[in-house]
Amino acid sequence: MFGSYYFCFVQFLLLPTPKRKKGVTGDAARRQQAIRKRERRVSKTDEERNRRLSTMAQRGQERRDEETEEQRNRRLSAMVQHARERRLNVIEGQNRRQIQTFCTTKTVLYSLFIQERMLGMCPVTLLLSSRE
Repeated sequence: MFGSYYFCFVQFLLLPTPKRKKGVTGDAARRQQAIRKRERRVSKTDEERNRRLSTMAQRGQERRDEETEEQRNRRLSAMVQHARERRLNVIEGQNRRQIQTFCTTKTVLYSLFIQERMLGMCPVTLLLSSRE
């Protein structure tokens, strides 16, 4: 029993220890490689996006250069109308939130009022009496 253990131990001592690799290895190396690929991809997409936006801006400028005064006024009027609608939507959303908050508060207060009427005491008194 001890002989096989001793043999394994001696064999372990005689085997050369594996040399450690220098630098980053394993998962960390793969992670760094993935990061470098992603950065390259992002830089390419940034270049493409900038090129596309530049082309779009150039086309828009050409279109504006060709438009008449009447077309320009119509376009600006549409922009103003769109901004107005957006502001109204924001205000409407704020009003809806205020109404919801009010309704929730009203419901809670009403339920407390009903409890008070049914039990004949105020809720704070009920809470204090339940502790004793």
